[in-house]
Amino acid sequence: ALRRRTRLWCSLAVVGFVLGLAYFVVSPPAYQASTKVLLTHSLNENPTDAMSTDMTLAHSDTVATQALHQLDLKQPVSSFLSTVTVDNLTSRVLQIKVSAKSPSAAADRAKAVAAAFLSVRATELQNQQKLTQAALEQQVTSSEQRVDSLNNQISDLSGQNDAQSKAKLAQLKKQLTNAQ
Repeated sequence: ALRRRTRLWCSLAVVGFVLGLAYFVVSPPAYQASTKVLLTHSLNENPTDAMSTDMTLAHSDTVATQALHQLDLKQPVSSFLSTVTVDNLTSRVLQIKVSAKSPSAAADRAKAVAAAFLSVRATELQNQQKLTQAALEQQVTSSEQRVDSLNNQISDLSGQNDAQSKAKLAQLKKQLTNAQ
């Protein structure tokens, strides 16, 4: 009975092989590449919140747009982002995984997303630093004006010898020391 149906079994095996090969050609498996980024956060930040912010930034339209531009792809941002996953491995290590139709394309895309993320993050940090510096410079200017005002008041009271002026002068000198 097996010998009589040998042709049938062989034909079914060949048909199955051809269908499997056709499915592989029509719908190839997606290759994945991943990259890990080591990050440093401010001592004033909560590491969990900072990493959550970084994960959101890495999976943002801004990063995807910059990565697409770097790769010179004309793909919609939303479809590109659907191939990207971002995970935090630790409170300092971010893993970016990207799927593509070939291993080299997946690796190139993972590198581009990581580079775009670091670029966008650096720009944001520089903007924060500029704002902090501007605020500090404003505080310094205000403090310098306060010191100048105290110096002027001290010089005005320096020539007077009455008890009230001497008490006020001592108080102003104390304020000057604190202000400096």
